[in-house]
Order: sequence, then C-alpha cells, then structure tokens
Amino acid sequence: MTYREKLENYRKKLLSEKEMEEVKEEIEKVDAINDYLADCLEEELDLRKGGAGSSVGETKLFENREDILENKAEDFEKYVKKSIRRVYMKMSLGICAVILAVLLFVQFGLSPLIESLYYDPTEQMEVVSENGQSAIIYNKMAMDYRIYAELTMPCKNEVDILAFPQGYGNYTLNITSLVSYGIENAKSIGGQIRKGRLELYEPDYLDKVPANFFACYGMNSDSKRDYEEQMRVKEKHISVDEDGREYRTQIWHYDSLESAREAVESLEPDRKYLAYVSLRRDLNFQETNELMKEVTSNTEEFIAQRWLAIRNDEGNTFPLDVFGYNYDTVSLLSVPAEYNEKYPYLAFYDSEKEYDYYEMREKEDIMKQHVVSMCKYLADREEFVNMMEYGRTSYTGKFKESARYIEEHGLNCYGFVCITTKADMLKMLENDEIIGIIPKDWV
Repeated sequence: MTYREKLENYRKKLLSEKEMEEVKEEIEKVDAINDYLADCLEEELDLRKGGAGSSVGETKLFENREDILENKAEDFEKYVKKSIRRVYMKMSLGICAVILAVLLFVQFGLSPLIESLYYDPTEQMEVVSENGQSAIIYNKMAMDYRIYAELTMPCKNEVDILAFPQGYGNYTLNITSLVSYGIENAKSIGGQIRKGRLELYEPDYLDKVPANFFACYGMNSDSKRDYEEQMRVKEKHISVDEDGREYRTQIWHYDSLESAREAVESLEPDRKYLAYVSLRRDLNFQETNELMKEVTSNTEEFIAQRWLAIRNDEGNTFPLDVFGYNYDTVSLLSVPAEYNEKYPYLAFYDSEKEYDYYEMREKEDIMKQHVVSMCKYLADREEFVNMMEYGRTSYTGKFKESARYIEEHGLNCYGFVCITTKADMLKMLENDEIIGIIPKDWV
C-alpha cells in the first residue's frame, strides 16, 4: 500500500487502531515542521527589513547572509541563462537542419519524384552507326512525335523538337520544321509541357485532318457505286428545314464536286498549298502505288510530302480516325536496333541495318508491317498519347484496333495529302481515280 493510499484510508477511518495512531503522529510531525519553517521565514523577513529591535551583530550577520544569497542568486541566474542559451542553440541547430533537409529534398528529391510521375520529353537515345563512325541522338519526344505525326498529322512529322526541363514535371518546348520550300517556310512553334499536359502557343498546329475532307466520308465503301456516284445521288436528295429552306444531306467539306473544283481554280498560281485529294474508290496497295507513279510523272511544277490515307477500322462509312503513312519521306532517320526487333520496320535505318526506302515502299508486306509497328509502338506509349490527345475522346486502344485491322485487311487507300501548286492540282483532277481536292494554305 502506498502512503497516499494509506492517507486516504486514514481519512475514511479504514485503518487499524495502531495504523491510525502512526499516521496521526506523522501528521503532527509535518505540522510541527511547517510551523518551524514559518517561524524561520518570519525571522528572515524581519532581518531583510532591518527592524529596530535588531542588534549590530545581527545586522552584520544579515549582511553576510545577504551577500552570500546575492552571489548564489547571480550564479544561479548565470546558470539559468547559460542553460537557456544552450537549449536555444540546440533548438536552432535542429530547426536549421530540418529546414535544410526540406530544402534539399524539395530541390533534389521532390522535383525528380514529381517528374517521374509524368511524361519526360528530354530522355535521350543514341543510335551509333554500324562502323562506329557516327551517331544520331534523339530525345524521346522527337521520336514519339514523328511516329504519331506520320500516322495522324500529314506533312507535320519532319520536325526537330527541343525540350528544356523547368523542374517538377514542367518543360518548355520548341518545335522546328526541317522542311521549307523557297520563301514559304514551315512554322516553328513554342510551347510547354506542364505535368503531362501539352500547351502550344499556337494550339491549332496539332489539329488533325477532319474526316470529311475526304469524299468517302459518309459513303459506303462496300457499295457497287463509287464515291462520285454516291455523291451525285445524295446531291439530288434535297430536304427542307422548319423554316422552309432547302438543304442537301451531303456531308463532304464542299456541297458538290463542282464547288471543290471552283475552289482550286480560284487559287493563286505562284503559291504552294496543302491538298487533300479524294479518290473515286478505295485502292489496294498496288493500285495506290501505280496512281502515285502516274501523279509523279504528270507533275508540271511541284509535289512533295505525299501522305496516304488508309482504312483502319471496320466502319465502312465513317472512319474511326484519319490514319495514314508517308509515301515520299521517312519519319525517322534511325532507331536503336532493339526497337526494330520489337517493332519491325518501325524505321528503315538502325545501328545494324540500312534499307533503301524508295525500294521498300514498293513492297506491300514491308509497308504494312511499318504501319502496324507504328500503331503498336504508340499503343505502348500511353503517357505520350494521353498528352497529345488531352481533352479528346481518343485512347491508345484505337492504335491496337488499327494494327489488328491493317494486319487482316492490308493497306487500302481512299485519298492522300500533299504539298503542291494550283497547276498540279488541276492536273490531278484530270486523273480518272481522283474526283475532288480540298486546298488549304501551307505556311
């Protein structure tokens, strides 16, 4: 039993008679000690006041005691101050160490940690030639972008991309075209990537080809009628809206083939344009190559960067997306050999092999594999695709679906895009396989 418990039992009279007497004696002893201490305190207070009844000896004794007390008080004060300073120094050092650790983590730990969560466009890869004499260095985004642009953005894939890290998943960008023709230079675009979100200072630069720029849009590719015949039928179907105005159900960019031809005829003769060329029907690979040779042989002034639009999904009326591949140029100069092992013919040059692209583009199995590999490559680049298609109803699964469709059905072309002149567009319209052209400015 503790003494506190014993006192509690004493108060409640739960102790034995003997224990009650012992506790009572202890209480009396404490009372006596308290009385004695109180008397001593009163005497000391009288001495401090220097009362009239005090003797000279008592005064000297008091002064000695006062000196001793003052010295002890001073020593104690110094000790307290020294202890407080020591505590404050320890606390200050501890706080400084914590602040320094936080700053170092924010500067060298937090930024890389945040960057690891988002797409990093500065990651580099080096492709050394077979003889070791030269090397090509790509940053990750330049390679990803060129493949993405070859599939989805005609005449925009021959670019160089520089990315500069700003920390915490943020980067500044400069996209510079590697192609220009005469005084008409392609654009250089600035922008930034902020935590996986791409923002260009000219947002429409990334705009894709509207599906209805090609005459096959809304037409039945399985029909016995070609696209021109189907368009003529639709032109006859005139409807009337609630206000009594007549309109056609035609969904091509122009309301008729004649309107498209008038648009071409109104162009300036000495300029270069982007031409979206629509075919009469879907052409297989061999037919497409024959048409490209005819277009080349009949060119009067200029044609470049031809891009072939191909079927990439089961929808025979409305394409899932406008997909295609380059005919005149290659999107990548080279890739590491292991890339071509995983994605055959992703590029036509690597550190172990070099192919003649103009020879390869005549071989259907190789070009089909090239397009399939680009689709599979992008299907594996979810971070990049999500960044490029931020806010759009697109997803990486479309690249897998396109790869499967093309593997099964091959390369079937319904149109092409190129950079050319007014004279050569009019020349193309003389070809039986070409039914319409939509011209747009190219700068």
